[in-house]
Amino acid sequence: MHSMTNNQNIQKGAAFLLIAASVFWVGFCFGAGVSQTDILRDMRGFSLVLWSILFEALPFVLLGIIVSSLIQVFVTEDMILRIMPDNRFMRLVFAAMIGLIFPVCECAIIPITRGLMKKGMPVGPAITFMLATPIVNLIVLLSTYNAFTTMPQMMPLRAACGFVGAIVIGALVSRAQGKAVLKGGAEPVCAYGAHHGDEAQHGHSRNKRAIFRAVMQHTNAELQSVGMYLIFGAVIAAAVQMAVPTDVLTGIGGGRIASIAVMMALAFLLSLCSEADAFVANTFLYQFSGASVLAFLIVGPMIDLKNTFMMFGSFSKKFTIRLILTILLVCFALALVASLLIGGMYG
Repeated sequence: MHSMTNNQNIQKGAAFLLIAASVFWVGFCFGAGVSQTDILRDMRGFSLVLWSILFEALPFVLLGIIVSSLIQVFVTEDMILRIMPDNRFMRLVFAAMIGLIFPVCECAIIPITRGLMKKGMPVGPAITFMLATPIVNLIVLLSTYNAFTTMPQMMPLRAACGFVGAIVIGALVSRAQGKAVLKGGAEPVCAYGAHHGDEAQHGHSRNKRAIFRAVMQHTNAELQSVGMYLIFGAVIAAAVQMAVPTDVLTGIGGGRIASIAVMMALAFLLSLCSEADAFVANTFLYQFSGASVLAFLIVGPMIDLKNTFMMFGSFSKKFTIRLILTILLVCFALALVASLLIGGMYG
């Protein structure tokens, strides 16, 4: 069994290295600009945009992966449940605030949330925790600030919208559904095959070597998954920037409602890691309004293509559909309010 798991990890690692090598090959072949043909000029521009995204995002992704792996090994659901307040509203606020010190990606957070709910955490705080954590944690906020150095207000805007949005969604979902939302069956498996919720719940051996091995296994698994999503998202973003005419993007981005809707859809499809999505979002800032870019930054960590499948595997179908619709409506409303009230470069 262990040999099969190791073989799968080797295969995943090889696939990740192959994708990374392909990206390096594109940069090497077309970044030098030895030819002046139109095709190679376009490829050189594509390579420059792609590498700028990857090099800016990678340090924050690596930092987030390492901290997330440490948390998965040492922090259990019981630790969180013991410090939950009794007041219903304060539970939601507390659940959203946990995300400040809990830098877990949107993939790993769903199994952890399921574990918390099985331990007795009410649905509202559990969903609030699940939605807020990938947005308001310090690593994501730091990467957002670094990505938007020319627009530093984007970081507190993202934090505020993510914090408020998670609380509102948690309150709405808890009122509509009650507690019977968990789907029966086996524990959901994350995109990279790790049962994070169970591992966090039961802990790892106190042996230092076993602990180090567990941390490295988590880090390896998350790096394979997050790295592939980061490269894929960066390639798509760079391709859109190079292939779609600027006047087309400007035309779409000119409409308040249309631009928000398009960027929300893009966030869902790209399925980027929240520690890196700010660098991709920044590349759209000159074609889309600031409010639509803000929508991209709050929708992606809450709901995207990869964690939609995980939600359907973790929660009942009816609850998952209502949760997704609630997320989309609340995020759209927050972005629309931002566009109406803030104005200027955020309009």
